[in-house]
Amino acid sequence: MLAFSVVCGGSITLSYDVDCFKEISGESMISVIIIRNTLGFAVSYGINPWIDHMGLQNCFITVAMVALACTYTFLPMVWYGKQLRRFSAKKYWEYVATSVVSH
Repeated sequence: MLAFSVVCGGSITLSYDVDCFKEISGESMISVIIIRNTLGFAVSYGINPWIDHMGLQNCFITVAMVALACTYTFLPMVWYGKQLRRFSAKKYWEYVATSVVSH
């Protein structure tokens, strides 16, 4: 479940970023990759103490539920994404105008 969540979370987020924010797709892809890799490191670093404390079964049930909850955060973006993009459009275009990289 965790591996599925990491793969889906990364690809869904990258697809959303590139589709909705074409002008800064490079910057948004870098941000998503940094966050994904940091979370991957955090999980691999913290999983052994977590297993020692909770036991293997309870730890992986908890990890699966956390991963599932993180994966389902795409639903608010499906429902409210257009409204959020409209709300932040002015700031987005200001950022694009001052961006170092132009496409």
